[in-house]
Amino acid sequence: MDVGSPAGFMDEGATQFSGYEGQEPKIEMEKRGELWFVTVYQGQQPSGGYAIRVERAIHVGTGLRLRARFTKPAVVAGAPAGSTSPAHTIGFPFGADGVTLYDQDDQERANLVRP
Repeated sequence: MDVGSPAGFMDEGATQFSGYEGQEPKIEMEKRGELWFVTVYQGQQPSGGYAIRVERAIHVGTGLRLRARFTKPAVVAGAPAGSTSPAHTIGFPFGADGVTLYDQDDQERANLVRP
């Protein structure tokens, strides 16, 4: 995962209620003004206590590799009832041709190729 050069990014915030109803992680990218925004989604979860946060971005050629921490509630902790859909948005001054999302264990979780 760490082959390439570090890509600085701006943290644009995270949410527990993104509105994404899919079960699998996914990536979206859009340009607003001069910046590109990448949102990573953990997928819909059965309760609170879940989160996703991008920790590192690596620029590889014309693409990006993102490392995110996927958090889930501890088994012993009581998690709030109700489904959640965690997401985290980061900003870049450039648009990548592709973005690959990895978790903290270096497992590929999602991939986006810009049309």
